[in-house]
Amino acid sequence: MELSPLPPRAKAPAAERPLLIPLLWLFALLPAFLLLLNVIHNWVNVPFSDEWDMSLGVPLAKFREGTLTFASLWAPITESRPVFPRLLALALLGRNPAEWDLRRGMLANLAVVGLISAAFFRLLGTTSRPRQNGADATSPAGLSLTARLGALVCINLLLFSPVQWEIWLLGEGQMVLLPLLALALALLVNLSALPLVAKAGLNSALAFFGTFSFANGLLLWPLVVPLEIGGGEPAAGGRASRRDRIVAWALYALVGVASIGFYFRGYRSNEPNPLPFVLRHTEKTAEFFLRWCASPLVKEPAGAAIWLGLALVAGFVGAVIWLVLRQRVAASAEDRVPVARGAYPWCVLGVYTLVSGALAAVGRVRHGVELAASSRYAAHADVLLVAEIALLTWFFFGWRRQRSGGFSSWFVVAPLAFVFIVLQSHAAAPTIVDMRDVHDAREKARQALRYIDVIPDNPQLRALFPADSLPILRKDCHRLLDARLLHLPPLAPARLAEAFHAPTAAGDVGTGAFDLCQPRPPELLVVSGWTRDPRTGRGADVIVFTCTDIDKNGQLSNKTRPFTLAWPHEPRPDVVAALGGDEKLATSGFSEAIYKANLKAPRGRIAAWIVDPATGEVWQLPNYHDVQLSP
Repeated sequence: MELSPLPPRAKAPAAERPLLIPLLWLFALLPAFLLLLNVIHNWVNVPFSDEWDMSLGVPLAKFREGTLTFASLWAPITESRPVFPRLLALALLGRNPAEWDLRRGMLANLAVVGLISAAFFRLLGTTSRPRQNGADATSPAGLSLTARLGALVCINLLLFSPVQWEIWLLGEGQMVLLPLLALALALLVNLSALPLVAKAGLNSALAFFGTFSFANGLLLWPLVVPLEIGGGEPAAGGRASRRDRIVAWALYALVGVASIGFYFRGYRSNEPNPLPFVLRHTEKTAEFFLRWCASPLVKEPAGAAIWLGLALVAGFVGAVIWLVLRQRVAASAEDRVPVARGAYPWCVLGVYTLVSGALAAVGRVRHGVELAASSRYAAHADVLLVAEIALLTWFFFGWRRQRSGGFSSWFVVAPLAFVFIVLQSHAAAPTIVDMRDVHDAREKARQALRYIDVIPDNPQLRALFPADSLPILRKDCHRLLDARLLHLPPLAPARLAEAFHAPTAAGDVGTGAFDLCQPRPPELLVVSGWTRDPRTGRGADVIVFTCTDIDKNGQLSNKTRPFTLAWPHEPRPDVVAALGGDEKLATSGFSEAIYKANLKAPRGRIAAWIVDPATGEVWQLPNYHDVQLSP
């Protein structure tokens, strides 16, 4: 008997491929998990920059002192009034003394981005038609779960990228992120089936929240005006009445005007008027803007970043023009509604990003075009890429697929996705090293805080505070310690600085050796040696380096002052062997580059000392080194 041939095997739909959906979920969640591990590995529980004072430190200290007022919460920092981030910091503050843990804020950063990611995923699902008679009819522009998850994989690569490491390693990083969360939630409100008056109330609250979180939250007011493009109006057989529209928009406008007026009441910017500089240097402003747009993917070389930024801006503007033209020639409301619902949130997000970038360019270009590549800006700039990824997904796997079968979509999307992943990986790889370097610098600075009264201008403290404001850091450090907010051992007394005398040639051989001190331009000294603490017989916990100025005639000044620190941790098996196998000295060595930025004399005599902060005793390591400090 002749067997009939088997029919061709049909391609299984996504719902019937049991491994595809879980695999896409895994890839979508993996960037968040890897970033969490990276943050935990590199965080340091110490304030950074503005966190010491007006951003968080002062309000928290006043809260502990019982003097916190609304004026303290409302006080501006740079261009922002971060009322809600300060309230969040208060909520994260422990009930017991010394429980201001910056790491809780860093975890809050990740939680906020997780909510933003969830909101974007939900926005990807808003392209279906309204429910009609209890059924959910898929619109011609509807996206399948597979397409939404595929887009989410790329979106999360951006949102949870280590490229914006400056945000992840800040306890106040959520300040930058909260307006974006408010914007995403407001877009969901506009696409919902809620009445227009309810949308006006919710979006007013969300725009107010964004406004008093970060400066670009002010952009939310024109971007999230309550609209009737959600699921409820057509399904209900009509739109809101004229009276309801007037009430809704009047309510929204009234709250918006009051909020913006309240924001600028008593507002004074520390920055000079940027417009004269911008008008004289329009080409630099344009370069700043384009490099800002490209910063999530390409930072250097500058030429490549400019061209990529130009391509991203042109791509988004071209997409918006196409959508406007498509709406104008749409045959009916049945065709217009899906296009509006599918493209609306991503167009708003793109506009939000471009305007934020333009404002950043105008306000910061005078500080240098290179600032556009700073990792702090990537947290805003990546939203433009998010919007373009979502628009491409909606176009190729939603609107276009239903009209042309979508057979060729992957021939366009796959190469673009490959280029995106390569650029994102190339941008992220070096920032992982940056995060580790920042961790090391901040950990050293945290230890150097113990000696802030002894070496108040220690350049190692620049890892926590601007170099030209270190005296302010000393005051802030004492205030936070008095408020029992810092996790630090007792500070070394200021009188310890007077314990160092002019270095001698000998020193005590029992304290180790200061073997090498060589300048490394422009501002480093390479030092090495080993230590032995006379009190414990082990390697010293810390070394204090001092400098005695040498004038042009080769004469020593009569003043020796400490200028920086080092922490021995290097293995020294040679020392152990030379001293009869004393394993206490196994990690007694030091070999590192230390800063000499606060040394102003052309030449100096550098010596190294072991100290006992409690008693004020000091022991000099044998040898000193006369080095050229400046040309």
